[in-house]
Amino acid sequence: MEAADLLAKLDAIRFFEGYTPEAEREARDKALKQFEEGMAGESRKFFERFPGFAMRFLRVDMELDGAEDLELVLDQFAAETFGMFHPTDVAAVCDPDEGVIRLEFRVDGVPYKAEAEHDTWVPNEVTEVIEKAFKKHCNKLEFHPVHFPEHTQEAVMTICTARAFKAAVKAGLFPSDYQQGNDPAAYGEAASQES
Repeated sequence: MEAADLLAKLDAIRFFEGYTPEAEREARDKALKQFEEGMAGESRKFFERFPGFAMRFLRVDMELDGAEDLELVLDQFAAETFGMFHPTDVAAVCDPDEGVIRLEFRVDGVPYKAEAEHDTWVPNEVTEVIEKAFKKHCNKLEFHPVHFPEHTQEAVMTICTARAFKAAVKAGLFPSDYQQGNDPAAYGEAASQES
């Protein structure tokens, strides 16, 4: 598949619906760059099978060492959304003594708050509140996990509507689940034999 073919498929499924014009332009540029890099590098077999891996727009380090990491997570979400998501008035608490993690912020003046038990990873309660705010204030766009086989401690996601994500999976641009994304047979390889 060529880069132009990928963009044609994305246009056919209306992948960028909900994006602002500027965000769509930035996202297309990033996708083209990532596709070309993926096809030229060691990850080529992954991009040949699932060219939508070029749409890995959001990489968030989910390890949590303190309140500054919690704020950094929110900053990472905002920075990777092509200027569509603008949280303000951010306050974070990460207190192992009290056993609590709390993140508060506003988007367009609307307050959001997440609280969870202390952990060394960003709790689901925090990401769910960030996702809720993003969807509400960004044209029903959502973060969708991308099951890329090269593992890191980062959460890897794409940004699109639920309808567009389903269409992308159906079109074979993304793996349907974690198993398919990490199955060597999906990339023309034999499964490894452990003794």
